[in-house]
Amino acid sequence: MPPLDIESAPLLNQETNRNPAPSGTASENGRTVQAPEDNCLAAFTTEVIISSAQDFFQRLLSEPLSSHAWVFRGHADSTWRLQPSLERHAARKKIGPMKAERFVIHEFKRVAHQYELGVHEDDELEWLALMRHHGAPTRLLDWTKSPYVAAFFATAEAAEDDSCVVWAIDAFTLTGVAFGMVSQMFPQFKNERHEILCQSGVFQQIFMQQYPQPEYALVAPVQPSRANERVTVQQGLFLCPCNLHLGFEQCMSKVLQSANRGSRMLHKLVIKPEVRTDILQQLHRMNISYATLFPGLDGFARSLGTNLEILGKVGHPLIPGPFDA
Repeated sequence: MPPLDIESAPLLNQETNRNPAPSGTASENGRTVQAPEDNCLAAFTTEVIISSAQDFFQRLLSEPLSSHAWVFRGHADSTWRLQPSLERHAARKKIGPMKAERFVIHEFKRVAHQYELGVHEDDELEWLALMRHHGAPTRLLDWTKSPYVAAFFATAEAAEDDSCVVWAIDAFTLTGVAFGMVSQMFPQFKNERHEILCQSGVFQQIFMQQYPQPEYALVAPVQPSRANERVTVQQGLFLCPCNLHLGFEQCMSKVLQSANRGSRMLHKLVIKPEVRTDILQQLHRMNISYATLFPGLDGFARSLGTNLEILGKVGHPLIPGPFDA
């Protein structure tokens, strides 16, 4: 189910907004909604400066990041925060995030019936994933099981003189801690498996409360029951916050605070500008490009720009052809 425009629906890839969300407050049904607190994840983050492509790939192949428990997200700018698109939109427009979400979901469903989407009407997670696929702002934050896919999105979109970032989090531990918190708040789920979080009725009860209590804050990995082609190719999944009033990073910090592993759960690999093209070149050799991550002619056409950048670095064509000198 490919989108009409890659630019409008960058799953996993950070959206084109290059500015952090502004601080301030918004009104939500007469209540004041405080903007998320800055740097609330700093105390839980292990930050590493990457000074060479060899260093970067070696870290991905070494513990702890080599474990399949970890998931990754690429940011083209090292100053960007971990914020879902809905959170950024609401903050910029000074709109309460719950009000913004209700509007977006209502409008999307109002028009979606014109297309044969095959979505279960009562499956809110499936709707949110479909909306995210087509570029609508949602509370879902795109991650990938592949560090190389995340590295591509970070390096391919970064400005020439900007540092970019690959975030990594231990999703296995995150799931366990988050589900433990859910079991305390909802004792009826205590003897269930964590996969129950993705079931339609349960997902809505846990993540989509209209007026969650201030202390109710967590983030957990979720996956809809059916994945589209792009999610499959990019090995994608989502991290979902349960409290939009607090924001994604505040919800995440509550889970990390409850974990025993502390800062070992969240890593931030900052890639220096002079290393970016070297990493991009190695990813190209691994067949990771817009052409493979966005199947179709649009993805291939977009990949040509990246190929030109690599060509300027290596000084010879990536693929031998009639224009070789």
